[in-house]
Amino acid sequence: MSKGKAVYQFNDSTLISSYNNSPKYNMIKNDFVIWGLRKTAEGQTLPIRYHLAIDKKPKIGNTYKCFAYEDPDDHLIKYHVPSQYSSLQDFPKKGAEEQFYLDLSTGKIYTWGYITTNQTYGYIETGA
Repeated sequence: MSKGKAVYQFNDSTLISSYNNSPKYNMIKNDFVIWGLRKTAEGQTLPIRYHLAIDKKPKIGNTYKCFAYEDPDDHLIKYHVPSQYSSLQDFPKKGAEEQFYLDLSTGKIYTWGYITTNQTYGYIETGA
């Protein structure tokens, strides 16, 4: 700065300020977002986003009851940890979209959505 202002000129519009091909997950503190691309079975390239938010430090040995399901939109196998309730009657009066609910008394998993048979919203068994 003793010689005056520094002047930078960028001729390329695709300036990359930083790039890390191997993130260190143990250095993630609160919120981490990864943007990228994936190819579908048909060869089409789609943008994807992976968002990891950490509320508290995970403990070694934690286990989570997750289940696999096929996403109806992209037909990929995905895993999800459902909210657990003693029975279907204990579920919230109104569920949340894209959330899964496990009835511990039957072991069945439900989602909240539009039921076409009676034209109302309610819990739908996923068959997972």
